[in-house]
Order: sequence, then C-alpha cells, then structure tokens
Amino acid sequence: MIAGMFATLLLMAQATSGDPLLKERPTPLLTSPPPAACISIPAENGMVIVLERRDVDERVQPGAPDWTTEEGRMRSTRSIHAQDILDALSDQKDALGCGVARKAGFGAFTMMELIHAGKGRVWKSAANAFLPSVDVIGYEHRDCINPGPDYQLVEPDGGTFFRETLCSVCIL
Repeated sequence: MIAGMFATLLLMAQATSGDPLLKERPTPLLTSPPPAACISIPAENGMVIVLERRDVDERVQPGAPDWTTEEGRMRSTRSIHAQDILDALSDQKDALGCGVARKAGFGAFTMMELIHAGKGRVWKSAANAFLPSVDVIGYEHRDCINPGPDYQLVEPDGGTFFRETLCSVCIL
C-alpha cells in the first residue's frame, strides 16, 4: 500500500508544461572572457553556463537567515540559492579556467537572475565561443501539489540546453 502511494506521488510530481508564462527572445549575454574567479555549470549539448564568482558571492548573506520581514525573507532566500551553487563547486577547473559546479539545484534561481540581469555567459563548445544571447522560457506546472516553474534556456534557433523543473510534492 505504501509503495502504491509513493508511486502515485512520484507520478503526480512529474512535470508537464503548460503555456509559457515567460518568454524572452533574445536575452543578451556577456561574450567577453570570464574573470579568473568564475563558476561553470555544465548543461546539455556541450553548453556551459558561466557566472562570475563575485556575482554569486555578493548574494550570499552572512549570519542567520532573517525571516521576520518580506525584504529579509527575499534576501535570505536569494542567499540560500546562491550558497547552493557554491556548495556544488568541485575542486575541478574546466577549459575556461572556471570552478565547476556539479549541479545548479536551487542555485538555478541565482543563475537565471544573473542571466536576466545580463551578467551570465553561455559557452558553446562546438563553436568554441560564447553565445551572444539565449531564449529564456518559463512554464508553470498545473499538475503538481505545489506548482512551480520549469525554466528552460534555449539556443536561438536551436534546442533546449538547460532545464530546471521546480515542481514539488508536500507529504503531510
């Protein structure tokens, strides 16, 4: 019985996308070489998302989270998301000289925020160059207990190379 309930919950958590909520075409990116202190997040199809370490570090708030005000809650949440990227860093450096984050996790929120702010880079290995822009597409899940967005980064006139699904299930 428990196995059946668990399987049902897993099926409920599988994301299906509806109509796009957010569609930006194109979103400009940085194309200059990254500074020595940079973070790479591997994506699909030989693409690598590159962030400046300084931009991620600036979002990490020292001390205990502040959940008492809306401003404090937002700052604390952003801090946790940025810290998720830093926690995923390995000792490995990639071909660009950047520290490699094994996964984006909830750091995807920080990554998307930086891309929207024009502070991100995307390296296309096949072209040996940074892309000048990407398409950012967000979908809302309608079949989750706690609906969340599905963000995609798409190469202009190309395919999706990064997808982060934030659909969760609460078990009370």
